[in-house]
Amino acid sequence: MMMSDALTRFNQGIAPKAKTVFAGIFADMDLTSTRLGNNPQARTATITNMINLMGSIELEEDSDVLGDLYGYLIGMFAANSGEKAGEFYTPREVSEIMAQILTSY
Repeated sequence: MMMSDALTRFNQGIAPKAKTVFAGIFADMDLTSTRLGNNPQARTATITNMINLMGSIELEEDSDVLGDLYGYLIGMFAANSGEKAGEFYTPREVSEIMAQILTSY
């Protein structure tokens, strides 16, 4: 099954009460991007591998795994997109040091 088929099935299977929350949640995902692979099978394999990796993350009650993952991906985007894209991003470590300096008196 191709990833686009799986997403279509997901959208069709959303419970009526949850439609307002989840409808279109993947609408802006470009499953045809060659960055994911050169053909539909390669793209499906790439996305499946990512889902499996995220599924293997052990969630702890007091950890922010999704926040950490998001921060990592934004950091990678900023680092790989050149100088202009990095202007909006401050690494978490820098933010933490700045907060410690500001609150240490």
